[in-house]
Amino acid sequence: ISLIPTWPCTLIKSGRAMCNMLVHNVAGLRLGTEALSSSLVLERRFPINQLPDFVALEGAAILYFEPETPEDKPGYDALIEYLLSRDRVGLGVEADRRIMYIPPCEFTRTNLSYTGNALMGIVQKAALSPMQ
Repeated sequence: ISLIPTWPCTLIKSGRAMCNMLVHNVAGLRLGTEALSSSLVLERRFPINQLPDFVALEGAAILYFEPETPEDKPGYDALIEYLLSRDRVGLGVEADRRIMYIPPCEFTRTNLSYTGNALMGIVQKAALSPMQ
């Protein structure tokens, strides 16, 4: 993971900081100089079962989120638990990009080949996303 583009950020939900995270650009489009801002806002949520309708993996960046420090883990875990308990995906908007915060689920196992328990993310241009 040390060779993968990584940057720190603070995730904000409902106007408060949930946790600090490290964001790893693990696959797909490399964000490079277009990396995300240091404060990411989770603005909305939508049902996990709608992910296949909203995600265009071609041209998207695939992200892996982890708590930045041990002190950030409770907030990070609470966010994942919140999304899972409601069968939801988090959604944020930054400039012309949509950021989806995806808890561990069938979509991550099937489409991202990820079987762990971390929060994953997909970043795609708004023009590629039916969620406008």
